[in-house]
Amino acid sequence: MKSGITQISIALGLLVFACAARGDWQDAQLAYQQRDFVTALQAWRSLAAAGDSAAQYNAAIMLLDGLGQSRDPDTAVDLLQLAASQGYVDALFCLGYLHAQGRDVPRDDTRAAEWYRWAAAEDHAGAQFNLAMLYRYRRVPGWDNTEIIRLLRAAAEQGLAAAQFQLAEHYEQGRGVGRDINTANNWYRKAADQHYAPAQRKLGLMFMNGTGAPKDARMAVSWLTRAAQLNDVEAQYYLGMLYRLDKDVERDDELAVRWLSEAAWQGHPRAQYNLGLMYKEGLGVAQDDRESARWYRAAAERGEP
Repeated sequence: MKSGITQISIALGLLVFACAARGDWQDAQLAYQQRDFVTALQAWRSLAAAGDSAAQYNAAIMLLDGLGQSRDPDTAVDLLQLAASQGYVDALFCLGYLHAQGRDVPRDDTRAAEWYRWAAAEDHAGAQFNLAMLYRYRRVPGWDNTEIIRLLRAAAEQGLAAAQFQLAEHYEQGRGVGRDINTANNWYRKAADQHYAPAQRKLGLMFMNGTGAPKDARMAVSWLTRAAQLNDVEAQYYLGMLYRLDKDVERDDELAVRWLSEAAWQGHPRAQYNLGLMYKEGLGVAQDDRESARWYRAAAERGEP
């Protein structure tokens, strides 16, 4: 994750239904849930014109997604700015996200940080996390490890799994905070329990290698399997290799081929190389020199010797 924003995509498409006590809101909500997007958009735009900030936000999201009419990002951004001017926190966050991504507006990390700061001050977990990542990857000036930790902890304590994972990394590595493996493991586990694949993979590797946790092949397989089932390519690779080579795991060439194949098809070069070897030797799969050569080539094209 080089940019710091790739896993920060807190969905822009989540509309607000918390104002459903009013009849006009109920009508708009019902239309949206019945996928009558034209009616829903018309209702929310009418409410938006009357100054309802939540309706301004909802209409903006629909216009960004092209629901109810063709996409209209200019009007969507105008509506978001109207909602943001009233302090509507989701609109503040969305404007930060759009500027950070350069989606429908020019990319501007400084503007993104400004919007995120306003939303973060209102305890928006996504904004706290995104702002921390902008600082961490030095996309905006004035970054400070103490502030990064503060923002990550605030988001993590609200249950944001990505923030819990990042906070755990800081504790594990002693970056901006005293190194504390127990605290790191606690945050990794909180994220993993929310089905956050990178955290599940991390726990699996810790148990596999005996780093930060006692070496335990059964627990390693358990956590890596959970991450692999969520399509985490690194977990798929390591799980395949455990079944293929690890002396503490009962060898299962068919499962090794299954998980190496999953990773190989996603472009993982070491998985491609090892899958080529499995085909070459006929382990867990019918021996096939042509298929072996294909995977060896794919691995070589990605720099795997």
